[in-house]
This record gives sequence, C-alpha cells and structure tokens, in this order.
Amino acid sequence: MKEYFREIEYCFVMLFALVLAFAFSGCSAKYEYTPATDRVEIFNSIEATYNSDGASSDWIDCSIYSTDHANYYFETTLKDKQKDDFVDTAEQVLNDYPTDKVKFVVGTSFNTGYVGEVRNAKNTVQRNLDTFYFNIQDLSSVNILVELNAKHYGEKIPYGLLYAYSYGQCVAAKYNLPKALSDSKLKETVNNNKDITDLNAFVFLSSFTTDTEKSASQTLSIKLYEFLGNQELQKIIEKSDLEEQQILLNLHLKTVCYQNGITTQFDMGVEDYCFYHTQKYIVAENSNMSVRFFVDVGYKPLPGDIETYLTNYSDLKTIFVKAIPSFEKVNEFVENSCPVPADFYISNDFKWGQTYGNYCNMFYLLDIVHEYCHIAIWDKDRADDNWTAEVIASYCDAMFSDYQTEYLLWSLSKYHSMGKDEHANKAYELLIKYQPTAKMEIWDILGYVYECFNPNEDLGGVTWRLPERISPSFCNYLIENYGKQKFMQICTTSYLTEMDIYEKTLEQLRADWFAAMRARFAA
Repeated sequence: MKEYFREIEYCFVMLFALVLAFAFSGCSAKYEYTPATDRVEIFNSIEATYNSDGASSDWIDCSIYSTDHANYYFETTLKDKQKDDFVDTAEQVLNDYPTDKVKFVVGTSFNTGYVGEVRNAKNTVQRNLDTFYFNIQDLSSVNILVELNAKHYGEKIPYGLLYAYSYGQCVAAKYNLPKALSDSKLKETVNNNKDITDLNAFVFLSSFTTDTEKSASQTLSIKLYEFLGNQELQKIIEKSDLEEQQILLNLHLKTVCYQNGITTQFDMGVEDYCFYHTQKYIVAENSNMSVRFFVDVGYKPLPGDIETYLTNYSDLKTIFVKAIPSFEKVNEFVENSCPVPADFYISNDFKWGQTYGNYCNMFYLLDIVHEYCHIAIWDKDRADDNWTAEVIASYCDAMFSDYQTEYLLWSLSKYHSMGKDEHANKAYELLIKYQPTAKMEIWDILGYVYECFNPNEDLGGVTWRLPERISPSFCNYLIENYGKQKFMQICTTSYLTEMDIYEKTLEQLRADWFAAMRARFAA
C-alpha cells in the first residue's frame, strides 16, 4: 500500500515538474536580446518621428536583436513572446521577399508607419530615416509588407493599393490572412459611409473612421486583389504618374463596388491631393500649392462648438478642398507671386495656432486661412510686436475663408437663443435689422458691437494687438478709405509708422473707424 502511495506521490511530483517546466519555457526568449548601446541614436530616431517628450523612458533602455535581414529595437514593456513573434513574422516575410537590410522599431506607444524623409513638427529639422515603426498590436504579415512596399514603390502610392498588393503576396506565400467582412456587412458599412471607398491612409489608420469602417476598407482592398490579381496591381503601382495611378484605382474599385451591390461616390478621393503617412501623422499633400496637412492619427475634433464643423472624414476632406482657393486668394491679396511651402500640423497635443516660418502647429482647423496668411507674409511681415501682424491675418480669414463667417453666424444664433450673452443679443438684433448681404457687413456689425462693449480693449493684455472681433472691419475701413497700398505699407514695412503713412496715430484711426460704424448702426 505504501508503494502505491509512493507511486501516486511520484506521479504528482513529475506532473508538477512538467507544469513548471512548461510555464518557464513560455517565459524564456527564443532569441537573445541585448540592451541598446547607442542610446542616443535610437532615441533621436524615435523623437524625430513620434515628437513626444513623454515617450523616452521606455526607449532609452530598449533591447536589440540583429539578423542578416534586419535590426530590431524593442520597447522595454514588451514580453519575450511578443518580441519572438515579431521576429518570426518579419524574418519569414524578409526571407520570402528580400530587400536591403532594414530597421524595425517595435513598441506600444506609437502607430505603425514607414518613415522616409520627415520634417519634425517641433523645429522643421529634416531627417532622412529608413526605419519601420510598428505598434505590436498591428503585427501581421500584410502590415509588414505594406510598409516594405511603401518603401520600395513610394510612400505616396494609395494605401489601399499597397494593401491589395501586399495581401496578394501573403496569398502567394501562404501566410495567415486577415479576416474580411461578410458581403452583407461590407455593403451595409460602405453604403453608410461612402468615403471609405477613397482607400487612402485616412480610412485605414485615422480616428475619423471606426474599426468596422477600417475593416471595410481592408475588405475592399482584398476584393480589389481578387478582381485584378497581383500582376495587374503591380503594373498600376509601378506607374510613375500618380494621377494616372489614382484614376485606374478608382475605375477598378468602382467595378468592385458595383459587383458587390455598393453605390460609390461619383468623385472618389480628394482632387489634387495625395495621401501618405509617417509614424505619427497622416499627410494630405497638395503639390500644386506645396501645402501639406499633417493630421495626427489619433486626432479627435474638440467637444463643443467646433465639432459642428468637423465630425467625420467627409468634413475634413471639404476643408482640404476649400483651403486651396482660399490660400490662392491670400497670396493674391498680400501680393505674393511665389507661394512658399506650408505645412500644417494638426493634433490635440497643441494648444493653439503657432506659426514658425513655413509651418504651423494647430488644433483648430477652422483657423488655417488665418495661419496661412502669417506664412505667406513671413518674410516681409513687420516684427511681431506690431499690431498689424494679427489684423491682416484676421482680415484674410474673414474675407477668404469659407468657414469663419458661417461659424460667426452660427455662434451668434446659438448664444442669442441662450439669452445670456449681451454681445450676441446686440449683434443678432442688428443682423435682423440691417439684413447684411456681404461678408464684411456682418463683420462690421460684430466689430461695432464688440467695440461698444469693450472700448479700446487690447487682446489678452498685449497692447499692440487689436481684438480679432474688430480686426476685419478695421482693416477693411483702412483699405476702403486710404487704399490698399497704404495698408500693405503699414503691414509689411518695419520703418514707417501710422503717422508716416496715414498722418494719424493708431488711436486716431481706430476712433475714426468706430465713428463710421456708429454712424451706420447707432440709429
């Protein structure tokens, strides 16, 4: 009997040992990862693209693994199993689809993206990087191939086209494939948001689309592969003319949609723009005007008034389209015959519009015309300690933006209906009385009301700036009464004063303007 119990005890001991061995075997790394020695180099690479001061701690002590195909940098938060899985997947892809040796940076604190040439949003430093950044949650053979193909064929190729081609490579290599939506779910999802058929980086990566909509864009790309095959997809990818490439993609995609009972938009995409992505931003580039919008992948419209004008990707596309003719009008007004390159970085991380030479950090998209004016006259603007710096930008925003006047009317109606804002009540009363038919008449009313309640007020305690609510009207008064030439002198020369140009002081000019407004609206 004792021997029987000894055998039972021995079995339990062996079973326990096997469980421990299995458990510990799962905790040991398949590959040998070593601490990073060149910490400065890897941190600079991360900072250059992620642009986040808070992302440094997990990267200064990152771990590295190297093969003939790639150098791997892993954030310290990753478990050995996660690192092993990434190396296994990447090495399989690189073995089947060889390329020059590459660098992967893998973690949890950023978004997946291939980075070629990057302009840093902080200081416009140009950095040439050849790095693939991956969020560990995005690990898949198709995502790795999308980034490899972006590097090989060009980052401006439509994302959906790269996805379709990369999916075909996964099929050929017999990799695990991403799950597609059912035909009924695809039809329902796309018909509820036709912008999904753009198949650019926004619908795949940004917060402007839901997870289901992202899956729908992937499924459309899969169906595009099934319709064309990889040989035909490669022919389209290899075309040097991006416009022709986009036309062919849209033509074939329309066919795919019609085959699946989906009604597409007549015009797909955004005219004159191409889209690509860095590690942190999705980029909308208009090469005709040398304008780029860097929209943070995680950007969300702010709560409150602003969300009325920007709630989805369709609204964002409208802003892109309307911006270009507005910018052209600004250049014509400030007599800038050679528009300078302009980069707008849009993120919830930024406090407000801050313009530095040819780029601007901002979170309020409706102010893009205002900020573009600063960029357009940056090289000839008076020093920023002069009142004209904001006045001319506010005037251009009021006159040439498709949003500011509309937003003004909407906000006046809203606050008037609440009955708690004296400015809004008075302005609304005058709007009803005078029934303005031109933009500037509306701004004249607003400027007059604001000056009535806030006589001679500066902006934020800074004496050299006029409040933005009266700036458009005041600027227009100077142009109409003294001519544009004199106004541009006061805006773009640093050695002439108001007395030199107008033979009056700024205070006298402001008093004259208000007297003219009072004569119109005080009766």
